[in-house]
Amino acid sequence: MRWPPNQAATSIVEANEDKDYEKRKAELKEARALELEALERDYARLKLERKQRDKADSGGGWWIF
Repeated sequence: MRWPPNQAATSIVEANEDKDYEKRKAELKEARALELEALERDYARLKLERKQRDKADSGGGWWIF
């Protein structure tokens, strides 16, 4: 004799899988946002360094020739 599938257990497993999926998805989104924030900060620092270097290289605009 075969027993019918346990619908309650199946439902609980599926609910847990769905919950795990949503939790993992949220974690990945948060991690990605933090990575992008660090990238933006690094790029802003790079742009500032370029601006300072260009200002230092200009030497006030006087050319001796």
